[in-house]
Amino acid sequence: MKVSEEIPTSESSDQSGATKGGITSQHWGWYVVVLLLLCEYGLFRQQMLREVTWAYPSGFDQTAYLIQAYVDYERIISAGFLSGLKASLLAPSATGIMLQTQAALLFLMVGPNRLTALTLSFLYFALFQSVLVYTLNWLTGRWSVAFTGLGLFLVSTSRFAVFGGGLADFRIDSTAASLYGITLCLAIRSRSFRSRRWALICGAAATLLVLFRFVSITYVLGLLGSFIAYLIIQALRHTKDSSIIPRIRRQAYGIATAMLPIACGATPFLVLNRRALYDYYIVGHVLGKENQIRAAEFGAVGFYNFYFYYPTSLCKDHLGTSFIGLGLLILAVFVACRLFAALRHSSSDCKGLLSDSFALSFLALLVPLALFTLDVSKSPIVGSILVIPVVWLVLLGGLWISGLVKGTAVTPVWCIALGATAMLVLMAGLGSEFAMSAKQLRGTLNREEEEHLLDAYDRIGAYCTTLGLKTTRVAVDRILDYFCGPTVPVMTYERSRTPLAFEFVLSKSMYPVGRQEALDAIKSSDIAIITTNIVPADEASPYPFTKSMIAIQGDLKATAAAGMVPLSKLTFDGRDLTVFVRPGVKLDGDNGGWLTSAGATLRAPAIVLKRYPYIVLEGGTMLGELLAGKLHVDARMLTADAPRSLPTLVSPITTTYMIAIDLRGQPLQSVRNDGSVDITLSFDRYFVPKERGINSDYRQLVIMKPASVRVTDQIDMTKFER
Repeated sequence: MKVSEEIPTSESSDQSGATKGGITSQHWGWYVVVLLLLCEYGLFRQQMLREVTWAYPSGFDQTAYLIQAYVDYERIISAGFLSGLKASLLAPSATGIMLQTQAALLFLMVGPNRLTALTLSFLYFALFQSVLVYTLNWLTGRWSVAFTGLGLFLVSTSRFAVFGGGLADFRIDSTAASLYGITLCLAIRSRSFRSRRWALICGAAATLLVLFRFVSITYVLGLLGSFIAYLIIQALRHTKDSSIIPRIRRQAYGIATAMLPIACGATPFLVLNRRALYDYYIVGHVLGKENQIRAAEFGAVGFYNFYFYYPTSLCKDHLGTSFIGLGLLILAVFVACRLFAALRHSSSDCKGLLSDSFALSFLALLVPLALFTLDVSKSPIVGSILVIPVVWLVLLGGLWISGLVKGTAVTPVWCIALGATAMLVLMAGLGSEFAMSAKQLRGTLNREEEEHLLDAYDRIGAYCTTLGLKTTRVAVDRILDYFCGPTVPVMTYERSRTPLAFEFVLSKSMYPVGRQEALDAIKSSDIAIITTNIVPADEASPYPFTKSMIAIQGDLKATAAAGMVPLSKLTFDGRDLTVFVRPGVKLDGDNGGWLTSAGATLRAPAIVLKRYPYIVLEGGTMLGELLAGKLHVDARMLTADAPRSLPTLVSPITTTYMIAIDLRGQPLQSVRNDGSVDITLSFDRYFVPKERGINSDYRQLVIMKPASVRVTDQIDMTKFER
């Protein structure tokens, strides 16, 4: 028996006045969808600009994806489109490759900034809504049901979650939830894999989902495998039905078709990143001790808290009371429709489709929920992927109870009731959008503290740029999402378009660090960020690292103060912080290892020179006798008015030399602490090796590049005696 590709079409009651084929009557709902999406984007954009994009991005995961997207964008610009794109796709990753790659491509079109990055998640969010409306309208032939489903989804709170993972958070969770919902919709649209064409499209969506989030391959394979088990059970239960075997065979072919793009498109990247996947998920989530710490961090300790963590999180953090209340109202309307409406006959094929679709949705909820629960490491963020199966379960449950599928008609009274329900739920969803978009977020609520934090980022960026540090070594004595990980390079890039590389030598993990190791990390760092008080959050922290730092807090501060300069002091979230920087000077003018008659330029942070007023250049050289053993150095500090001459001391030029520049008495106090001071150097003599018959070098050489350029608060005058 051949099963038709599409559900039989008949005019539904809420479309009875439509003119067949008329654009206005047949497609009016899409105009509503477009207007709704435009409204959503307007609210989204304004909230992001007002509350999010100017503030620091919270969460290590978000900053890791942001910095990778910015790096990929810069690589595409510098190396070329194809080379940069290839490097982005083939870069090792334990979580996924598509978020940062697509963001980098979007940066090319719109510009590299946070709003552009977050817009990527919104585009998938909008695409899911369109696919949801399309699938519901196809399934029931009723715009009222389609808009009821859309409104129910919009009242869920997952995308506005304050703990992260929503539309204001650039990480894979929001996009993965949208793609998971798209995959489920397309699976239902394929008539539970009866249609191979739609099964192939469903498989393509699942492939994109896996490339965004590698671990979602477990959801996809688990869903398909459990649905095959469901089909086998159905076959065993209906052995006398001659049509069941051909239908299940057709669905099995459809599932195989859906697997083709997954096998071809996703498997190569999973194999390529197998080592990273093993280290991150097997070692980090199964074999390592970190999962226990994560579980304690989110209170998932004890039998109930462990096994009911995600059901509780789903209801509390992702669905919300409005969703639950409206879901019950929708079911009540469908039940009333079944009890009191005069329903016409609907085909058995439609009822079978509803049963299969309900099973798909139930398994789409059950499989990831079971996997999340078995994982010891918990997080409230990942539960967003469970929202969309719940939406489908509510709607399919109501449709199955009422029998309202395509081919079923109801009386005009109940048609009006369905339309009123749709309008109520959709208005509730839109109202939720407005209410949540008008809400003030962390940055605005703590504007003054946030501004001080931004000032610290600017000062750190200026310090690194002034010294030309290729990789800045940073030590932080707490695990703070606003200073640890890629947060600082993300903020310096967003605020000044300056790509900076940071290496964290402390707070690299949540495990404890010994006293000597911590002090050595401070001594070897370019920047040290030290907490000078103890806040309740530190005392209650589940991180062993934090507890080990509290025990030596005084030693950490003393070590930083002994060899570094305080660049910035701020208070954030009740925590008093001091940003220390290593004194340093940048020398420009090196020509193949020599300083020449062209001179040189010194640049140093103003805050450093205010504490250390001497700059000392020291090194070895050759052929000093060609300079008659002496050299005059003219040092001038560049100011807004005119260059200021600086006193200099120069040792005799032999095989070694030392030059000291004295900045005492100079107007350094007028320079901002995060500013820089430029000093030019010129020399009164040089020699040309070619003219002296030494070699063919025609450069006008003075002395070899100094081995060290340092600042100090005092100098040894005996070094300069002749």
